[in-house]
Amino acid sequence: APEATVFTHHWDADEAEMANLATSDQSGILLSNHSYGIPGGWVNGTWAGDPSISSREDWKFGFYDEMSRALDEIAYNAPYYLIGRSAGNERDDVGDGSFPPDGPYDNIGLAKVAKNVITVGAVNKISSGYTNKDDVVMSRFSSWGPTDDGRIKPDLVGAGVNITSTFETSNDAYGTIRGTSMSTPNVIGTLALLQELNSITTGNYLKSSALKGLAIHTVYEAGEEIGPDYSFGWGLMNAKGA
Repeated sequence: APEATVFTHHWDADEAEMANLATSDQSGILLSNHSYGIPGGWVNGTWAGDPSISSREDWKFGFYDEMSRALDEIAYNAPYYLIGRSAGNERDDVGDGSFPPDGPYDNIGLAKVAKNVITVGAVNKISSGYTNKDDVVMSRFSSWGPTDDGRIKPDLVGAGVNITSTFETSNDAYGTIRGTSMSTPNVIGTLALLQELNSITTGNYLKSSALKGLAIHTVYEAGEEIGPDYSFGWGLMNAKGA
């Protein structure tokens, strides 16, 4: 989305900043990308769960907490603002055997399970273009749902393996990176282009609920069975279809 204006922030105090930047009419920001989250399960060889709550899984996975509620309130109060959250990269974390591995299912943490956000998983790129659902290959790390109350998460997936992105070594550096931190801005940039198109053709922006609905109901089919699942969500982002 080369004509978009991008603002960057630290992730602390993000809820207040998001509420400030998003307003209830069409004058606020339309989209935000959040490629971060509170670590869950196995993190660099250390288990982040609480054995007094559960020794079978980290309680944070799939749990709708106060942060999730706060994000849903922000989105509700700013109906044109869609929040993108990375699903996480927890599925292949196995630890040292003292606690169970994070995968395969129910390893999407906290704010990523909010209802009014769009949560994005990561799959391999399809270099030759989509022809059928078998073309969509799941990454080995992308976190899977469901939420603890049974909802579908992630909402959809995007390319998140071997992605060229800005990199940390200098202010003008690029690198090749993988993760749902790559697939989520991929999807959010696509949604920005859809908002631009709708503005050009109708003079208005789409409400976030309509934009999210459009995205998940025009996806490329993915997964073993037809329809949504806890791995691919509704499917692979399809910009042309949307």
